[in-house]
Amino acid sequence: VTQFVPDPRTGQTLSASINFNDFAIKDYYIQRIDGYLQSIGASLNVNADGEWGNPLGPDGKPLADDTCKDGDTAPLVPAIARKQHDGQSSMFQKMQAYLQKPVAEYGNLGPQDFVATQDDDFYKVYYQLLPYYIFADPAVNPFVIPEGGAGTFGPDAIWKSFQDEAAFKAMAGKIDRGEEPYEGPTGPNGLANATAFLNEWKRLSLAHKDHQYKRNFFFKNRFRDAPDAFSFEAVMARDARHCVNGHWETKQQWQDKLVATYWSQVIWHEFGHALGLEHNFMGSVDEPNYVHTTDGEGRDHIGLYSNSVMEYNAAPDRVFWSSADGTHGGWGPYDKGAIAFIYGNTKSDGAANSSEVSGQVSASSPWKDPAGFLDDGKTEKQFLFCTERHLAYTPLCRQGDLGRTPSEIIANELDAYEWQYQWRNFRTYRKIWDDSEYANGPANLILDMRRFISLWAFDWSTGELADTMRRIGIKNPDPNGSDLEYFGQLTNKFNKEASAANQMSAAFHKAVIQQSAGERPYKTVYDKFYGDVTQQGIILDKLFAMQGFVALWPTDNYDPNQAGSYISSYSGIGDSSYNYVAEDAVVSMIGGQYDVFPYFVPLAVAQFAQDTHDPAFYGRIEVRDWIGGHVFNRLADFLDYFRDMAAQNNMPGCPSFDECHYDPRSPDISDNHNEFIGPDKRKWIWAYIPDRNQWVAVQKERNIASYVIVRNYNDYVVAQLDDGAFPGGAYPTLLPLKFFLDAFNAYN
Repeated sequence: VTQFVPDPRTGQTLSASINFNDFAIKDYYIQRIDGYLQSIGASLNVNADGEWGNPLGPDGKPLADDTCKDGDTAPLVPAIARKQHDGQSSMFQKMQAYLQKPVAEYGNLGPQDFVATQDDDFYKVYYQLLPYYIFADPAVNPFVIPEGGAGTFGPDAIWKSFQDEAAFKAMAGKIDRGEEPYEGPTGPNGLANATAFLNEWKRLSLAHKDHQYKRNFFFKNRFRDAPDAFSFEAVMARDARHCVNGHWETKQQWQDKLVATYWSQVIWHEFGHALGLEHNFMGSVDEPNYVHTTDGEGRDHIGLYSNSVMEYNAAPDRVFWSSADGTHGGWGPYDKGAIAFIYGNTKSDGAANSSEVSGQVSASSPWKDPAGFLDDGKTEKQFLFCTERHLAYTPLCRQGDLGRTPSEIIANELDAYEWQYQWRNFRTYRKIWDDSEYANGPANLILDMRRFISLWAFDWSTGELADTMRRIGIKNPDPNGSDLEYFGQLTNKFNKEASAANQMSAAFHKAVIQQSAGERPYKTVYDKFYGDVTQQGIILDKLFAMQGFVALWPTDNYDPNQAGSYISSYSGIGDSSYNYVAEDAVVSMIGGQYDVFPYFVPLAVAQFAQDTHDPAFYGRIEVRDWIGGHVFNRLADFLDYFRDMAAQNNMPGCPSFDECHYDPRSPDISDNHNEFIGPDKRKWIWAYIPDRNQWVAVQKERNIASYVIVRNYNDYVVAQLDDGAFPGGAYPTLLPLKFFLDAFNAYN
């Protein structure tokens, strides 16, 4: 569907189009719906013979009869099924443990249970602040050309973007097939090669993100909506049966309404482009302007979780809503305001004058603005709005998101990732499965999760937030109250919000890494006879999760006025609750064991060592010592180090260095894991690496990641916990120990 129309504001020809090459006839839709419903374990089989029974209630049991009140809904996936899903999800189980909400005490939880609860005072201030956190990309402003010239989206830049995207896809394919993406991980140049690969993969990942963004501008003056902008799968995860004329709708009624309202949404959206409307990717955040409808019982419902049909909203309600006259779809409040301003903004005497800036002071002065003011005619309506040119730098401006606040948005993103796993990673129910774009999913999700860390670090920091609230005129509603206390409690609420969102993000990164091969294979599975891909592995998910959280990143996703700095996800930001979860996630990646290909094992250590020693690293300097320690090439040096420490601390039998015979290897000092309390009263662990003839000693409280690495090695080699089954415990623990030593020597 393509529309070419003149822009009523400028006379310039615009076009609006949507590519439906991926879509066919209604039967295809129904098959697609059926497959997805079965993959998530919903209660209905769309293609099953016979009529549906009564819907399932919240307890998972069928309702007693089919009578209902018009406006009632019954979810296809009832609440009890969602709880069961949360409990069966290895991802959510791990996240719940990392967020310190044990199942034994709290039951099965999902991301929605970790959303920050807020009061009306928070939302009132929140919506006053949001317009100040919308940032356009200077490179796409056609009237002001920044340093570097006009070639930002010219042929040379676009060609380079496609080249980098091709390189990104080629590398992603290699990683997915289990091939070593760098040469010689166990050789003498293993660390250098691993670091070079990580730097190139980071560069390609950022280039991929940039390419996805630039695609919005490849076709000048043209609005292009991809098929996945209107996703059946996103709808189905939250869909419901509806009450029609006092009875639950039949299977045929449900199918017909699904397809009819789906296409209705598409037509309204494309018709909006034809009238000159741009996308509004902030409509889903703008709760004060959500579409509300009233059913036959006089009950209020949110009919559209957005202020606009021009949003790419993940909520099914954007498809399943009806206007007051019973027709499907229609304009949202923002759409009405924008269309009225374009086409109804005339002089009071009726003369058209839509090409001039209005300078409105009321609904009728100096021009008529039919939908731009509240009922009092004097208070201008406030709509949140952003479009493609704001995507790069505005955290709350996103395509296909759902939720009002950062914690709600992150929770819904994680919920969608998890509920889509059975559909996304398995071929089941599909004759043709094109998974060539698989890397886009985890890349886009994980790379974008940092955007709320940037918001927290800059404009939501304690001092900055309170100052902004004062500058924009937010007042203490209690004239006799303390301004310090009022702004302080507001700041705490915003901190709580940012912390909840980013804690979920940190726990998710760790949960992805810690998925065992038995829970979710990291290797892609192929049919032995036909060669079909039957299950997509998650090695790419793990690589993005590791690098996404361990690496140092440029602040390229928030406010170009504050660009030029770097940010790490685990140090120097946020409150103690977030820091605990974030640091735990990083330590698990650089020091822990997890199921991956052998070449993957050293990557987190190499990334961490390089980036924490980068001059741009911002945060606690002591985190550099997490992979620190002491390496000795001679036994005498190893013993002398601790003998000197013993003499300095007046240990018994060590009146001086020359007379001291302190030896940490002694069974009286070290246990069978080579752990001991040193002369300095601190906990130490040591190991001997035979094929390098080196001794290493690390302090448990200071070198926390190194401790985990050495402890794992000692468990399987020194304490002989290796059961002998290949590769056993000893083999995978020796390589990270060597890389820790190499990284420590290279960057200290």
